[in-house]
Amino acid sequence: MPAGRTTGDLRFSYDRDDARRTTAEGHLKGEDLDLAWLLRRPVKIDRVDLVAGDNALRIRQAAMNWADQRATLSGAISRGAGGLVINARLDS
Repeated sequence: MPAGRTTGDLRFSYDRDDARRTTAEGHLKGEDLDLAWLLRRPVKIDRVDLVAGDNALRIRQAAMNWADQRATLSGAISRGAGGLVINARLDS
């Protein structure tokens, strides 16, 4: 059964044929999200803070636990001339 809390209004559209038409707008915050029921693996998002707009999705903070392996992620995904550009920091 799903658990945790989320707030916000994040709209996301991904075009597999043309990544330039991928869009995201809004914000999303969440905490204590247990995804084991969905992924069939022990995955929990302790907290996440996303904001999208101006052709970028910014990951202000994401902290997760995958089978007792903790990790934090921050950065941005934006659209570049050749497709999507990921500039991120992952600590584990």
